[in-house]
Amino acid sequence: MNNRCRILVGTCLLWAVFLFMRCPAEELPEALQRVDGDIRTAQEALNGQREEQALVRRALNEEMEKLERRVEGLSAEVKTLRLAESHDQESLDRMTERARRSREEIAGLFDLAREFRKASDTRLSAAEASLYAEDYEELDAALKRADDPSALADALHGALRLAEMMVVNRKSGLRFTGRCADESGAVLEGNMVLGVGGVYFANDQAVGLCVDRRGRRLPGLLTAGLTASDRAGIRALVEGHAAVVPVDVTSGRALIWAEQGRTLWQHVRAGGVVMIPIVITGLVALYLSVMKAVQLVRIGRDTAVLRTEEAIEALRSGDSSVQKSYFDGIPERMSYLITPLLEYRRESHEKIEEIMHDRILATMPALEKYLGTLAVLGGVAPLLGLLGTVTGIIHVFKMVTVFGSGDATILSGGISEALITTEFGLIIAIPVLLIHAWLARRVRVILGEWERLGVALIQGMEDD
Repeated sequence: MNNRCRILVGTCLLWAVFLFMRCPAEELPEALQRVDGDIRTAQEALNGQREEQALVRRALNEEMEKLERRVEGLSAEVKTLRLAESHDQESLDRMTERARRSREEIAGLFDLAREFRKASDTRLSAAEASLYAEDYEELDAALKRADDPSALADALHGALRLAEMMVVNRKSGLRFTGRCADESGAVLEGNMVLGVGGVYFANDQAVGLCVDRRGRRLPGLLTAGLTASDRAGIRALVEGHAAVVPVDVTSGRALIWAEQGRTLWQHVRAGGVVMIPIVITGLVALYLSVMKAVQLVRIGRDTAVLRTEEAIEALRSGDSSVQKSYFDGIPERMSYLITPLLEYRRESHEKIEEIMHDRILATMPALEKYLGTLAVLGGVAPLLGLLGTVTGIIHVFKMVTVFGSGDATILSGGISEALITTEFGLIIAIPVLLIHAWLARRVRVILGEWERLGVALIQGMEDD
């Protein structure tokens, strides 16, 4: 705006100078008056423009101040929002952590309920578990809704109710009607009493304890090991009278174990096909051990029969009849060893010693015969046992693949049968290796005794 005013004033001055130069002298005052008027007019216009600029500048300053105050307010609001956002994020993190811990606690409580469910399956007999079938269904339904936190209350309530019922029923001696199977598999129906020592059963035909049977859904009636007084007490208890009854803290498992004791033949058959070579190995090793032991005992006895002094006297006598009678009276094996002293009497002692040493070496294969075979059998037996264990465990895992691992008795029973082969392999290997060591030492003792005897006889002949 100032530049326009200046241009206007400058234009007026130029116009005034131009008129002043063009106007005649007589018109000069009038021209000066017009110029003054124009200058005043331009000055007034300039002042008006300045006032207008001042008003505009004042309005702009006020607007700028308003905008600055608004910016400051917005900055403070942004800071407030950022601070609130930081607090909200911290609150969100805390809430997220609390939610995570809550989920973990809920999962842990569900796990406790599941553990209680599994423990009740393993600790309760089938007869007692039948009392809580509906409660088990409700608990299982609640446990299946593990993703729903509202199901936790139902699961915990069901587990606590079941535990309370189990304790109360056992202490109170609950009487109920149920079914069990006898040893032949026939289903018996009668009255039962739930006690601390198990489930007692009685009807018109049978009396006994209800215990779980492997591979059967119904509990089995166990009567083995019960005396007449025990049966009478169980019947009285089932009929509602006070009685003294046998208590089994194992819920019949100890009686089942005693009832199912295996014979040796059954134990061997449980090992499977691999038991055939293991048993054959054991029998062969036993035969060779006995045969070799008898042989070495006889050789040792024959060696003890030979008296060094008597042999030297017979060799020194020079009488062929005396020598013949002496050599006929000693065992053939010992005669074979010392005859070089008589046959090669005229030879040098070194040659006689070599001949006797050769004869001792000639008898060594007979002494050491079957010792290597025993060592091999002692090493093969545990390997066969390990082979049977591996094949048995492979069979167990095939069963688990087909039937699942829900029943721990499948695993434990299968593995125990698989380990039977290792048991028998070690039972055979340990004594066979010990016998082999004893027989090998006995062979060395006999050879040493023969060498000592030969040296003593040669020295006795030299003294002659």
